[in-house]
Amino acid sequence: MRLFKVLSRVFPVTRAAGRGRKGPRAVYYLRVLFPWIAVVVAVSYFFGHAVSFGTLAIVDHEACKKCHEKVQMEAMAMPYLHTVVDTKCGVCHIIGREGGWTGVSTASMDFKREMLFPLKFSTGDVTYVVGVIARDRLGKKSPFKEVQVDPAGISGLLSDAPIKEINGIKVEEMKAGVFPEVTLSWTTDAYAVSNVEYGIDAGYGESSPLAMAYSKEHDVILSRFRPGAVYHYRVVAKDIYGNVVRSGDMTFDTSAAVVAQAAALERGFPVVEDARPFKTPDGRTFFLVTVTRPSRVWLNIVEKAAAGAPHGDGFLPPLKAQIDVCVECHQQGASHPVGISANTKKTRVPPNLPTLEGGIITCVTCHYPHGGEKKHFARLDFERGICVECHTGEPYI
Repeated sequence: MRLFKVLSRVFPVTRAAGRGRKGPRAVYYLRVLFPWIAVVVAVSYFFGHAVSFGTLAIVDHEACKKCHEKVQMEAMAMPYLHTVVDTKCGVCHIIGREGGWTGVSTASMDFKREMLFPLKFSTGDVTYVVGVIARDRLGKKSPFKEVQVDPAGISGLLSDAPIKEINGIKVEEMKAGVFPEVTLSWTTDAYAVSNVEYGIDAGYGESSPLAMAYSKEHDVILSRFRPGAVYHYRVVAKDIYGNVVRSGDMTFDTSAAVVAQAAALERGFPVVEDARPFKTPDGRTFFLVTVTRPSRVWLNIVEKAAAGAPHGDGFLPPLKAQIDVCVECHQQGASHPVGISANTKKTRVPPNLPTLEGGIITCVTCHYPHGGEKKHFARLDFERGICVECHTGEPYI
């Protein structure tokens, strides 16, 4: 009861309300105080994980306005305003040093246990901090891991044998909907980047984006195809030395229903088991990351000499700022696929809409990031106007 006497002094209203009530006083106190305890625990959990997982960039928003006042004022004048513009510049633009992390390439979109990232470090007397964080399919994030890197002192030697085989190619899943999807997976006998060439005949004509991080596990989601048709495809893989292998021609029938086997839910959080740099015999640098379960991996490379720079540890790269940041708040459902190239037989790179190098479509391709004159910050009319910028065939023209 001594504990409850202390609590009654902290919450005098609760003590007064308890007078005259029947039943054990301890039970009553727990019933009244439980909501307060739950709130405290929830808030502590959120902020503890937000800091340790590095999801928030620590940025002085008022300092941003001093140099970028024109951009901010133009956005504030829009009929439809993106609310983060006036409060959180750093969320979409700046790498946060407190457990900072960022996607380095399209490879961060894949869930792997092991990835090999090509890195370039400046020569001279410069050292780096490489921050690593992983997130599994349930959205659970690993504790932030930092690795000190001295480019001149990298001793690990990566001497992987040249690629010879592509194995285990299979259709993992098919989904019907506004934008039907087919998921393919395969493995390689050496670290490689790979993609899929596909089409309605063995001439293919379409291809998925090429990953930028090397792995022995591979998968891809294809989203541009007609329901009820047989498609041809083959896998193309390139190892770290530039050797290329191609699989034989294979097919899948989009009228066949293939449902992915539900994966067992894993408790706890993923853990980055290993994260370290290697050099190849020809002097190139790679960074190997191994995670306890299939996860997306982000790297944040900070040059120590850059401490105190006005933009912290730098700007988020375009792919991260224009896709990953968006889907943190706006989950994709029936929205248009992003992270794919608009340059195909039936589509073109939009002349009047922004894309990344190679015609890669992002959220910003169709939406203004700060606000706009149309709903959803649309750059053009969503009914038809925006479609014909890319699509050159029926039913769009």
